[in-house]
Amino acid sequence: MTDNDSREIKIAICKKLMEIYSCDFHYIYEEVFEHLCSEIVDALQNTDPEAKLKEFEQLAIEQKQFEQIEEDLLEQNIIEYRKFIDNITLEPNKLSDDAIIALCHEFYNDFVKHHEDKEKFPNMPAVEIIKLGDYINVPSRHDQTIGYQGVSYWLHEQIPDPQIRLIRSRLPLQSGSFIDYIGKIININLNTFGGIIQHCHDAYKNLCYDKCKILKIENPYLQKFWDWYTKSLDVLAMYYLKKDNTCYVIKKPDELKIDADKKEIYFRYGQEEFYYKNKVKLPVWLYKTKADDLKTEDFLLLQNADAKAVFIEKFGIDRLAKLGTVIDSYENYPDNEMWAKSEYKIIDMHKIIPARERIDRWKNSRGRAKPFTYAPFLYMKNQTTGVYHLEGIHPRCKTLYDAIKMRYKGLKIKDFEIKDIK
Repeated sequence: MTDNDSREIKIAICKKLMEIYSCDFHYIYEEVFEHLCSEIVDALQNTDPEAKLKEFEQLAIEQKQFEQIEEDLLEQNIIEYRKFIDNITLEPNKLSDDAIIALCHEFYNDFVKHHEDKEKFPNMPAVEIIKLGDYINVPSRHDQTIGYQGVSYWLHEQIPDPQIRLIRSRLPLQSGSFIDYIGKIININLNTFGGIIQHCHDAYKNLCYDKCKILKIENPYLQKFWDWYTKSLDVLAMYYLKKDNTCYVIKKPDELKIDADKKEIYFRYGQEEFYYKNKVKLPVWLYKTKADDLKTEDFLLLQNADAKAVFIEKFGIDRLAKLGTVIDSYENYPDNEMWAKSEYKIIDMHKIIPARERIDRWKNSRGRAKPFTYAPFLYMKNQTTGVYHLEGIHPRCKTLYDAIKMRYKGLKIKDFEIKDIK
């Protein structure tokens, strides 16, 4: 074995040892690295370097396998705990208004009044119970006093960190959960101190005490806080605003449904129903009516652009196109193979296009313009995906030649000539 071969084996041994012990050799100075190699090999001078290298290579493989098993367990814990939080989120409300008020007063009497900042909160707070989606006018996050959230955080920090590592962080748990979606339709500037939203924020520690029931909190005061904290899972969120000394509590709906893709949410308080899609409030009938039962006339009832988009997605482009009048069609061009494959049509949709609102330069509404008398759309099929589209085109377009020219080269109908299209 040459000196160079010996040196390469030494370097390989060093790298394998550093890999096993999670050291990054890319950030070690060359002189230090050489010295480390020498020391390691000197310690192994009575062994065969090549044999030792193979031993370390096998050890490194086993180490990676162990780390992968650990990662898989952590991921499984995240999945299980997300299901736990999701199931609690979907549970119907079981607290009376009096019980919710008592929950807020319990936090004030047992924890706020005993905190070092208690002088900031001399009076019992008022409690206002609100529904999911209700808007609360609050100052920006930078302007508001930390309030009860600081008390909750402080108490939670006093609870000992468990020795068992069950998840990497709270972020993978929050991402994709139902409560994560719900949080997007409420005012996130609010000062949370309890509820499912707050519990999810502190998931790293909560997972251990929720999942491992054998874990105990030895401090009676902290155990008392934990008992209150878990009781607050019976509401979606608890906020405190110092400006009016009020706790706002979003109670759970009597019925809550969230689709698997977490785009749609339906909930009900008593007989009052709500429907959101992509954080936009929409008519409930649009959610409850099956796609096959929707009628073309229903589209005319909608004024909101987001609601119309949801209707079209559910109703189907091909069915919506029947509301219009075909002005020109690929069927009129039997020799054009490409147009036939894309099923190009010009369809006048002016009957379902509302008149535009006129806005002056000061952003004031000046009523609506005259209704459209002609609103052409290019109807086509994506040959790759098979999905149909309606694309608005200029009112000067009366034929497919006009529409295709406009679509690909801009509206220069007089100056542009299409050639060699099949």
